Amino acid sequence: MPTAQDLMGHGMSFGEAAEIGNDPVTINGAGTAQTGATAIPENCRCISVNGQSGATAVVLPKSAKIGTPYYVVGTGASQPIVYCPSGQYMNGSQNAGVTLSAATAGGLFIQISLNHWITIPLAP
Repeated sequence: MPTAQDLMGHGMSFGEAAEIGNDPVTINGAGTAQTGATAIPENCRCISVNGQSGATAVVLPKSAKIGTPYYVVGTGASQPIVYCPSGQYMNGSQNAGVTLSAATAGGLFIQISLNHWITIPLAP
């Protein structure tokens, strides 16, 4: 998937490019619980989580659009935990999270209907 800058280089407007481009970002996890986890910004859909010991949790954006994929991979030594937003469902469980393998494994997270997320694990 091209980045927003790649798309703008082909004549697409910033708004259109930002909507469909995947610009990679690295964020630091916070804690291990849903409350207090680092929020993933809505417009960041290609995320590397730098999870340090005891600070590995991130939460998907509450304002995410249905059908928008979020690619999340762990880059630190710890196993990042990716939570759905508070009150929402991940793989059928309310307020659930998914633990990713350390360093190389990731997952694809998609809100398939209002407040309901599914995951597709990716191989390490």
